[in-house]
Amino acid sequence: MTTHEDSDPTDPLDDLTNDILWILIGVFVMRSRSQFEGVGGWSSQRLGEELFMLEALQRDLVVRLLALDDDDKGQRSFRSVMKTLKARGILKGTDQEIVDAAVKAYRALVNTMKVKHRNAYIGHMKEGQSATPKLPQSPEGFGDAIAKSVEIVDQIARTRQAYSFKLTGGQLIDLRAELGV
Repeated sequence: MTTHEDSDPTDPLDDLTNDILWILIGVFVMRSRSQFEGVGGWSSQRLGEELFMLEALQRDLVVRLLALDDDDKGQRSFRSVMKTLKARGILKGTDQEIVDAAVKAYRALVNTMKVKHRNAYIGHMKEGQSATPKLPQSPEGFGDAIAKSVEIVDQIARTRQAYSFKLTGGQLIDLRAELGV
């Protein structure tokens, strides 16, 4: 499978676009595997493995989505990329205002997922709390955060970004078309 060319280390938008690509690949795989095609012939072990894989994939997607909201110095996020592009004079005026508002809306959108899902279930387990994986859940704002993250990168780039990947057999999958984002 091929995905994105090596990113240009001087282009933070390229790195951010690659982050979104991997989020969309994860969503594509999660949707595909959630169909449970052929489940009637699966052993209970196989079913358990599939459920575990889906739950682990969802955890990965939650962490990736929340990383886009990170405000720690040196961490790639919407805000760090915007700061770099503003400093270079690339993001300014009305475009900057639009992106600033979108990033602020994203932060509000993912806050519940951060507090109620990541902090309570993934990243900051309380003493005595079970670490047993739960069936895949639907954290509040999950689907909306995926769509909004794609939208923000389009706004920063001032153009609709393409997200696709090629399977080893040569099939090219347009993730935007497949996922409706």
